[in-house]
Amino acid sequence: MLKSTLFPHIAPDSLRGRKGFPYHASPGLLAALQVGLQLERPLLLTGEPGSGKTDFSWAIARALQEQYGYEKALGSPLQCYVRSDTNATQLLYSYDALARFSDAHHGGASGSSRAQDAHNYITLEGLGSALVSEFRRVVLIDEIDKAPRDLPNDLLRELDQLSFDIRELPPDRVGTLRRTMSRPLGKDGSPVPAPLIIITSNAERQLPEPFLRRCVFWHITFPLNEIEKILLEHEPELRGVSKSIVSIVRFMREIPEIRKKPSTSELLDWASALIGVYDFGSMERQIRRFGSLAEQRVRDTAWGELPALPCLLKTSPDFFALCGG
Repeated sequence: MLKSTLFPHIAPDSLRGRKGFPYHASPGLLAALQVGLQLERPLLLTGEPGSGKTDFSWAIARALQEQYGYEKALGSPLQCYVRSDTNATQLLYSYDALARFSDAHHGGASGSSRAQDAHNYITLEGLGSALVSEFRRVVLIDEIDKAPRDLPNDLLRELDQLSFDIRELPPDRVGTLRRTMSRPLGKDGSPVPAPLIIITSNAERQLPEPFLRRCVFWHITFPLNEIEKILLEHEPELRGVSKSIVSIVRFMREIPEIRKKPSTSELLDWASALIGVYDFGSMERQIRRFGSLAEQRVRDTAWGELPALPCLLKTSPDFFALCGG
């Protein structure tokens, strides 16, 4: 049994994602969350695109807000979106050297005075803000496998010590910003709770082992046993054909030649398209017909007539794996 002291008063069935729909976290995922909180380690989540990795950070941020009443948190994580050219510093803070130069040379007396102080040009980014927050925050570092290989290793010190340096500030800087940023102290003199850092990866490449050692890991799988419940929570109008819809998606996921399996997110997009684009009466009959084909494991060209098929299959090889030819 898990202890409840780390995350009290939060029932798994009360979690809500970014759009307010229920988030179905598995017991293993919640256990990994508890371990990450206890050890003050980042939670590294993998899973196919659309499996709910990012949405989990929103669900936990909302839960923290409801539990502790953080007015400033607004129920959302501090977000760090990673690109192919992102470096570690950009997750912590940004420094506007161009604005400082402009103030110093073209800003007159007031600009010149402002340019004397580097902290006027420092902006804390998602991870940096979380590390110095006066209360526990959730920070999302999304799709870290997109980043240059050095980025995870460049964060090792920050993940270990939960502090970071701002190189543009002098070592003896005191006041609002210091060169070394770390967790503030609470009223009792102890550091405020460490942020919960949630890192997502689509496993497009292997992350460095020293980085992995510092993370608590969990892989989110397709929620096969709960997918109909999830579908109906989002689109209750589809109750009459929900079993057929689930049969269709399960069948597609079972076809070995289909490499990009329809994910939870793609199923929900498909359901939304069925409701918003197609005439429900004729669509309902078609869905039941294709549900019967799915249950019989039939692959033929008829699948090309499935309403909103492009929501589920995204490549030509996957399309031909289902439709033949």
